Amino acid sequence: MKVSIDEIETKGLRCPDSRIIFKNRTSGGVINLLQMPNGTGKTTIVKLISASLNGDIAKWTPKEVKAFKIKTGESINGEFRITLSLETNSIKKLTFLTRFNFADGVTDIYTTRGDIGEEQGWLPPSELKQFFSEGCVDVFCFQGDKTKDIIDESKNDAEITIKAFFGFNQIDKFLEDIKKYHRDTIETGTPITKENIKAKELQAKSWEVRAITLKEDYDEKFLEKKVVDKNVETLFKSQRRIIEALDGSSEQELLDSKYTSANNEVINKSNDSWNDLKNPLLISSDLLTRLYVFRDSLEKMKLPGGSRSFFEELIREDDGCICGEELTDSRIKNIKNQIEQYLGDDEASVVNSIKTEISDSYENLKNSNSLKDDFKALDQALENRDEAFKAKEDYLKKMKELATPENKQIFEEYEKIVEQRLKLENILKQRLKDYVVETSQLNNPDGCKSYIAAENVAEKLYNEIGTISDKQGISESYKILKKVINSAKHNSLKEIKVKLADKTNEKIVESLPSGSEIEVLNIEEHVKLGWNGTSQSEGSGAQNIIIAYSFARSVLEEANIEFPLIVDHPFTQIDRKNRINLGKKLGSLMHQFIGFLIDTERAGFLEGIEDQTDVCYISMFSSQLEGNKSFIDKIEALPSSEFLKTDNGYVTYNKDFFIENEMGDH
Repeated sequence: MKVSIDEIETKGLRCPDSRIIFKNRTSGGVINLLQMPNGTGKTTIVKLISASLNGDIAKWTPKEVKAFKIKTGESINGEFRITLSLETNSIKKLTFLTRFNFADGVTDIYTTRGDIGEEQGWLPPSELKQFFSEGCVDVFCFQGDKTKDIIDESKNDAEITIKAFFGFNQIDKFLEDIKKYHRDTIETGTPITKENIKAKELQAKSWEVRAITLKEDYDEKFLEKKVVDKNVETLFKSQRRIIEALDGSSEQELLDSKYTSANNEVINKSNDSWNDLKNPLLISSDLLTRLYVFRDSLEKMKLPGGSRSFFEELIREDDGCICGEELTDSRIKNIKNQIEQYLGDDEASVVNSIKTEISDSYENLKNSNSLKDDFKALDQALENRDEAFKAKEDYLKKMKELATPENKQIFEEYEKIVEQRLKLENILKQRLKDYVVETSQLNNPDGCKSYIAAENVAEKLYNEIGTISDKQGISESYKILKKVINSAKHNSLKEIKVKLADKTNEKIVESLPSGSEIEVLNIEEHVKLGWNGTSQSEGSGAQNIIIAYSFARSVLEEANIEFPLIVDHPFTQIDRKNRINLGKKLGSLMHQFIGFLIDTERAGFLEGIEDQTDVCYISMFSSQLEGNKSFIDKIEALPSSEFLKTDNGYVTYNKDFFIENEMGDH
């Protein structure tokens, strides 16, 4: 499938009234550059495109709607129209028209699909609806500095995008549907159990709500901790630089190393103690002695003795006794009478194993003080760690006292942010704690602090409802199906992330100059960057943009769909050399590129695209602003077929006008 933007039309909005026709072609790429002065509506148009494609424009609040009203005049209405060309099985043209009512602060959206007339509502064709979502639109429509969002470790934009494009949201919806079916089914019990089911249902739903609340809190705290971690790292480096300036020695590193070593020793000794505690013979020497007495008793009783099978075989073969005597009838009868006194082969083997284990354990452990030694070593390790921690604290206190008032503030900020991180870590651990809620607490879901525990309780209660309702089979099937789907989701997401990381790296190599030391290490919630296994938070301005574009191309290719690439201020953070390189590569990035820029972004970039023939140069400005009057005489001198004049603005596709006129701040 392929989607292209044919044109947009604006009227009565916070940008000049206009009709802009974008260039497109069926194969290869075409570049559309729209030049506008700062403050005249570039960002407004990009927001309108994005919100029209994902349907958010129909959900804006009155305040958001009124923010798009034209600044001059008394207009109470406005319009934005976007027309798309589609290569789908159903329709070839799609138009979204939004009418603004500024008096009431509301919008009405209308859709025209192919030959079907105008219909009220945001109604994309079914095969495209999945891709016309916020997570999808954001990957090809970059507003402002959104190119950095996919690499920002405090955000999860990359994972949101992947889940949206590859149908994970539909899977989640399916899981919710089967969950609802499961719940609705097990609620319908027999009249005898209806009251019991109702009571448990209320209880289960309360735990379900609690689990959702705690999960939302966990997600919020998780993202908050990412930001705090970054601040901790920054302040730690600042504090270290201050200490180095004050002391100039490596004492801080030495103290950190001693503490780390002491803490690792505590962990090791704790593990040793725990492993020994699992051996009951080390806990009680009396138990070991009693077991050995038991073994001696077995010996005195000559157990296990001969096995029953030996005598059974002796009788069966009837070849005489092993002593050489003949097995007479009376002797055979006597053996049969006594045979039950002997153990079978399996029982004899077990008794022999017990005797051997007791003997070995006794010899190994009778003089052992390992558990006592373990605890003694652990006490010493804990004491050493406390001393190492105090030494660190004393040193930092001394350095803080020597610091200037300004630098003391860095120490204090670091202490506060570390304390904040510790609190967040404790909350996150609390939310993830997996434990069994006591029966006495089932009526107190608010007392639970773990969403895992709350989910388990809700699941347990719903399963009980299933049992009571004689629907256990459905409950079990639901449990298995959910497990299978979640496992498939996890594995698929993991594989897709690996594949996208590889494809993105291939495109980075194609687009960046040779020797650019940056790559995608892996994709988690965000795109993690680095080089040769060493991570870094971001690249240069040019690298960040190329990475964002490459990621977008990779996602679209894997999803088997083509969209235009729409960027607000595409070249602001790129130096002249890299703009030239990007200009040369831009035609191959997408089948349709639409960039909204100002004159200061043209230097270098125009040189890069000068050899590319399929470039559309668009200039647009308001005729109502004093600073733009210098452009009016120039544009009016052009043939009337080369520009469009509206009540408050001009649009032209003349290349010379685009290049020769600087549209910065006017």
